[in-house]
Amino acid sequence: MGKVIFKEEKKYTFIDYFDFTNPTEEIASAFGYSFTTKILDLPVATDIDKDVIVTLQEDFYEILPKITLNSEIAKRDFMIAPVL
Repeated sequence: MGKVIFKEEKKYTFIDYFDFTNPTEEIASAFGYSFTTKILDLPVATDIDKDVIVTLQEDFYEILPKITLNSEIAKRDFMIAPVL
């Protein structure tokens, strides 16, 4: 098991995990799992401007290494920001 990040006497609810500031890798490790990020090849609609998609992809992969995503809120905000 990984680094101990949970208090032994505390009972955690689902929402408690969103309040952790530990990196996702640490939380997964505490449960005996690993975490990886990879690119998925998903189906693409044919009636969309592909230049827009390429620009969003390039921006996403350029910005991603520059920020720390320690919480679910940060991850969500980062993922939806280009769309907004």
